[in-house]
Amino acid sequence: NNFDTKLLPGIESYGEGILFVLDKEKLSRWESQKEVIERTNIIKENANNSSMEYHKIIARTLTPRKVLVHTLSHLLIRELEYVCGYPASSMQERIYVSETMHGFLISAFDGTDGYLGGLANLCNDLDKLNEIIMSAINRASDFSSDPICMESDGQGVSQLNLAACYSCALTPEITCELSNLFLDRKLLIDEEFGYFKSVIQWQ
Repeated sequence: NNFDTKLLPGIESYGEGILFVLDKEKLSRWESQKEVIERTNIIKENANNSSMEYHKIIARTLTPRKVLVHTLSHLLIRELEYVCGYPASSMQERIYVSETMHGFLISAFDGTDGYLGGLANLCNDLDKLNEIIMSAINRASDFSSDPICMESDGQGVSQLNLAACYSCALTPEITCELSNLFLDRKLLIDEEFGYFKSVIQWQ
């Protein structure tokens, strides 16, 4: 089947992007929490109950850090759409998660509606970039569809998202590496176990 493919075609593209890397020690402490593991297991169980083999294959390697990194990537893509003026569909994510990797790349390539220097320019002012990150986190914590979205036990295809809908965390399909699946906003912003709980400006 396709998962046994040994050779894949590739092209060379020119563009710009920002690589985000999470703090390894904080991430290790966070992902060991019982509540975090339990929420990730809900997604894994839903994936294993799916009729699609692709979902089951992803579930084998699904970890709290992968859900966290993937969801954070989506929140930032949505925020960058406001700041850069690029449509979200012109940006792409690349998730780098393993035992030793814990980051993601948001990029725009030549030939899209982006690629005008908007992303690269943000890196010239780290304070501004930090404000964008905090704005994305605070926007995710003050959401009009909560508590319905936040307390969901499963949304989307095969119930593979928890707290994630088109109003808060989903992006255009062309942008997402994992088909808008395996997302959970609550892992980032929950007052008890959220990764960003200590920096959120609670309303």
